Order: sequence, then C-alpha cells, then structure tokens
Amino acid sequence: MKAMMNKFLLLTMLVVGIVVSVAAQDGMMKDDKMKSEDPMADAMMAKRPIVAVIRADWCPACKKLEPVLMDIAKNYGEKVEFVYLDITDAKTTAEAEMTAKRYGISKFFDENRKKSSMVAIFKEKKRLFTTHYNADPKVFTTEIDKALGM
Repeated sequence: MKAMMNKFLLLTMLVVGIVVSVAAQDGMMKDDKMKSEDPMADAMMAKRPIVAVIRADWCPACKKLEPVLMDIAKNYGEKVEFVYLDITDAKTTAEAEMTAKRYGISKFFDENRKKSSMVAIFKEKKRLFTTHYNADPKVFTTEIDKALGM
C-alpha cells in the first residue's frame, strides 16, 4: 500500500510539473506575441523598409523568385523586414490577409491577392516600388537600397 501511495505521489508531482511547465511556456509565448503584436509599428519605429511578397506553392515564377529573395534577405539582415503573404489556398490566404493587416499593407494585399509573384517595397506606410513576375536581383537590391537611402 505504501509503495502504491509513493507511486501515486510521484505521478501527481510529475503531472503538476508538466502542467506548470506548459503554463510557463504559454505565458512566454503570450509575452512574445505581445511584444510583436504590432510588427508594422516596430518596423516603422526602426524605419526599416518592408518587402512584401505575395507567393503561392503552385506558382512557377515564385519558385524562381524565392531563392533570389532569400539571398537578398541574407545580405540585408536586420535592415529590411521581409513579409511573405501566401495565397496557395483558402487557409493560407486568410492567414496572409491577417498578416497584411498587422503590417498595415492590407490595401496592397487586397488589390493583388490573386497575383502571385508580386513584390512591393514599403517605407513609412508608403509604397515605393512594385513588380510582378520579376526575379532580377539587381532590381530588388537597387530598390531596397533606395528605400534605405543608400
């Protein structure tokens, strides 16, 4: 009986430990969400340009564009915010709509939600550049440099 009681206590302590750990992780996630609740405001405060990309898994032009943008993103580091708006299906499009809203680029998304491989650069809520079906890295670096004032 005593051994069974010890096992019960041990199991109870283990369950309580798991619950406390999950609650702590949930609290940390909520803190992270609260910190980045308004990414557009963070980007605006930092004066970082936003490169918004409307893409889809089924788009051949997107498959050419994405590696170009990944290389560019590596080169610009924290100077530029890249925002990917996925229109592959209804679920990802709904998520993209919420993301566009958070970044203050809903108008751009609404106007182009049916156009994959669309890229725009924003700075301080102004659209500075838009291109469609373009994977030329020189075009992007030139326009990003302009947005950065380089």
